[in-house]
Amino acid sequence: MCEGRATKAATGSSARFTRLGASLHLRLALTIAALLITVSSAFGVVTHPVITSINPSTVIAGSSDFTLQVTGANFQDNCAVLVNGAPHPTTFVDSSHLTSTVLQEEVASPGNLSITVLNPNQDVSSPVTLQVLPNSPTISSISPSSVAVHGPSFTLRVNGSNFDSTAVVKVNNSARSTTFVDSSTLNAAILSTDITSTGTDNIRVSNPNNHDSNVVTLTVTANATPAITTLDPSTVNAGSQPFTLSVLGTNFASGAAVKINGATRSTTFVSSTKLTAGVVTSDLASPGSLAVTVTNPGGAVSAPATLTVTSATQPTITSISPNTVTGGTNGFTLSIVGTNYVAGASAKVNASARSTTFVDAQHLTATILRSDIATAGTLSITVTNPGASGETSNSMPLTVVFANSPVITSLDPLGLPSGSPATKILVNGTGFDVTDTVFVNAAAHPTEFVSATQLAVTLSADDLASPTTLSITVAHTTGEVSGPATFNVSDASGPLISSISPSSVSVGGAGFTMTVIGENFDTQAVVSVDTTPRTTQFISTAQLTTVINASDLTTARNVPIAVINAGGVTSPSVNLAVGVNPPAISSVRPTTVIAGDVGFTLTVSGSGFSDASIINVNGTTKTTTFNSGAGTLTAAITADDIATPGTLFVTVTDSGLTSSAARVTVLQPNILSINPVGIAAGSGDTTLVVSGAAFLTTSKIVFLGTDRATTFTGATGTLSTTLTATDLASAGDFGVSVRNSPTATSQPFILHVVNPGDPRIDRLSPSFVIAGTSSADIHVIGGNFLPGSLVQANGFQRPTQYVSSSELIVSLNSAQLVNPGALPIVVVNPDASRSFAVNLQIASTAPPARRRPAGH
Repeated sequence: MCEGRATKAATGSSARFTRLGASLHLRLALTIAALLITVSSAFGVVTHPVITSINPSTVIAGSSDFTLQVTGANFQDNCAVLVNGAPHPTTFVDSSHLTSTVLQEEVASPGNLSITVLNPNQDVSSPVTLQVLPNSPTISSISPSSVAVHGPSFTLRVNGSNFDSTAVVKVNNSARSTTFVDSSTLNAAILSTDITSTGTDNIRVSNPNNHDSNVVTLTVTANATPAITTLDPSTVNAGSQPFTLSVLGTNFASGAAVKINGATRSTTFVSSTKLTAGVVTSDLASPGSLAVTVTNPGGAVSAPATLTVTSATQPTITSISPNTVTGGTNGFTLSIVGTNYVAGASAKVNASARSTTFVDAQHLTATILRSDIATAGTLSITVTNPGASGETSNSMPLTVVFANSPVITSLDPLGLPSGSPATKILVNGTGFDVTDTVFVNAAAHPTEFVSATQLAVTLSADDLASPTTLSITVAHTTGEVSGPATFNVSDASGPLISSISPSSVSVGGAGFTMTVIGENFDTQAVVSVDTTPRTTQFISTAQLTTVINASDLTTARNVPIAVINAGGVTSPSVNLAVGVNPPAISSVRPTTVIAGDVGFTLTVSGSGFSDASIINVNGTTKTTTFNSGAGTLTAAITADDIATPGTLFVTVTDSGLTSSAARVTVLQPNILSINPVGIAAGSGDTTLVVSGAAFLTTSKIVFLGTDRATTFTGATGTLSTTLTATDLASAGDFGVSVRNSPTATSQPFILHVVNPGDPRIDRLSPSFVIAGTSSADIHVIGGNFLPGSLVQANGFQRPTQYVSSSELIVSLNSAQLVNPGALPIVVVNPDASRSFAVNLQIASTAPPARRRPAGH
């Protein structure tokens, strides 16, 4: 069985298992576990296990037994790792981590092994491939392929195939410290002594048992021209305090100097792609543009990059909350966090001013109008200070989504180092459908549905090739798209935050200790909160803790969290969401109403409701009552709201946050049958009875385009009216409809008015037969039947018994009754006059008894 606890105790060579016996034991245990869980599974939805990664994902043929680490979600105790469908002894670590042993004989030859996880309820994950590669390493490229002579030590990336986890990179046959990334990527530490003269160095890879790759050359050039790609920050305020500028780019050499407007500044070499430099007070004295360059030893100079110095009083926006809202809902108050706000500052939506409240120099609130968020899209939020200069901040996007759009709450992980291989990440949220697609920077990516609150998406190696930020969204097939979530791809050598705990808290909460999980943290690393370094406890290179104060939580906003290593190397920031928990609807009552009915009280159950909650119906706010005892909301739904068939989309808005939509179906009246279905022309007044669904006591039968005096019979749920002799004067086919309101009318049902003397079918008894019945005698009830009248079924004459002028009996055989559907029945008299057709229903199962909607 998935040993859970038992396997944990069985370690070392003494715990090696007998292959076949262990496999049979495991299969038996899984079967027993599946039986034990059957009852509990019947009472809830069991989410499928999903594998996001395995480690290792590749091995070299001939490797010894090894431990396979499986990472994912929804793993259950007593689950099993399957290798090519065969269960293996498995250690359950937690619901997202397993370990298992892969045997030497399973990786003896090159090929692919299929890895899956089987939960006790027999749910199986999608397979992930473990590649068994030939022991024949091959180098396809190296990066960099050339370096400047007399440069510093650096990391060489070796790309190729069939690299073993213990492979070693050699420079001119001398081994160098090597880091295994995956079977196609190695990182090697190249020494400064390797590049002391111009020329070439031979690079090769050695696998175990002295299997060597081809040789590629690393060119050592006389000079390399540095290039700047990014400045961080790229904009600062005039009059700011001196600070450390990060300069990112390529071909930086040890001893390189950063210059600002031609003046050399104190420079620290971090790597060939990163420098830091001290910006001094005189650089920041007045607004303007500063030219930043890098000069390598030997004189090679980069093209300039621009550091913008803005007015010291220019406002900035660092975050807004909420940053995603539901379109078509009520207006709300937007919280704006930034710097340099003054009394009289004006927040603007797409350059149009909105009512703004000054809180302090870092906080404003603004009234967002309902008309601003009437449709889905992106709004530009800016802040303009008062005065002659009218200085305006940077722009911050406010995303407006559809009422029934999916919602992303978090990503797991939040980021990866650049150069990572293709990786599956989890997208957490609400309102996900099985047909949803995850988009990365607007490009559709392979998506796996896990549950209504979780998707998995595969980021490609190209997505993760270089430092950047990726915008993640989820889209329904019907066009609704979530707001964006940000995924960080960081410099592989710098610190990276993969998660924070907690990741969201409520406004006004107490202070707490935050745990920061990631990689490449050094012993001097500090966590910055709102760009301010905090006292930090170093736990490991993958974990830090710091204290978040109650004062950090006084307003709704996103608080940026980053990690700063010694030397100023800083991770991409992630957000601690401080806000009001969004409302969530668990159910509405009723879920079905009839179009054209009177108004009713809608009851909404869920969480996150308060006295400030507002029920919205198809985007229109309703006067809402909060029942604190029951935790429910109620609102009056008017007759106008349900006059037309369709769907009511119900949402709840509280403190500017809107829930996902629940649905109330507004039913259209529907005629199932009429009695009689045929009347002889020239008949006197005749009662017409209409049966169907979604009828009201106020429903009207419509005949010849006019509403008729109609009686609703509560015991049967039917409608009836009197057709006059004038209505029936002429032969023809006439539509009968039911109208509940001017905009709620059923599809027409045909009443046949036939010539006197022509055969007429009023009804069939029985009216349906189960498909596959061997034979059936059907009573055809009507009028003007004659001895010699014959019944046709689907155009084929069938044996017919004449009972009376109003009744015939037709015999049907298995050929007419084999398939579900409608079988048209027609009576033909000896004079060749024909009745209209009436359908005999061939049903797969017996139709349910007709029921009237509750309350009608």
